[in-house]
Amino acid sequence: MLLGLVAIVVAGWWLWPTLDGRDDDIDVLVVGDGVLATARRSIELRVREAGLSIEWHATQQWCDVVGGLAEVVDTVDPARIVVPLAGGACLEAAAVAIRDADRLVVVVSEGGPDAVAAAASGFDAIDATRLIGQAGGPVTMPCEWWEQPCAPQGVAVRAADGSLTEPGGERLARVVAAAL
Repeated sequence: MLLGLVAIVVAGWWLWPTLDGRDDDIDVLVVGDGVLATARRSIELRVREAGLSIEWHATQQWCDVVGGLAEVVDTVDPARIVVPLAGGACLEAAAVAIRDADRLVVVVSEGGPDAVAAAASGFDAIDATRLIGQAGGPVTMPCEWWEQPCAPQGVAVRAADGSLTEPGGERLARVVAAAL
């Protein structure tokens, strides 16, 4: 009898957020294209390890869907919205669309003047280039503490075509998770 009562209490405690609707909100919405999409699995794992829920709104060019971003944000009500850097005008339009620029986390993976402009505009810009290098060819970087064992020449973080390798995706995921 007592064991049954305890089981009911535990089950109620476990299910209460679902019954109450509190689990409907998403902590992190990633509007991913390009480099973010290639690191999707690693980003999801790192964000979930931090105890946050995550949802993806995948697109080829996220700037093309900025107009529809407000509807997506209103539906899932994320605490943070992770977007790749895609130029100042696109970021400004996204901030207007979601009506809250403080929720935007801009991932800089290519560096350059747009990265400086994003940070200067007040967006929470995180620079991943220090761990994944610049696109445009193969990139090997010195090992980080979590990459053990590590070859003396370092870790290949970008392939010959400039895309992220698995270790490069893991590095990007760690940068994103640390910013949340």
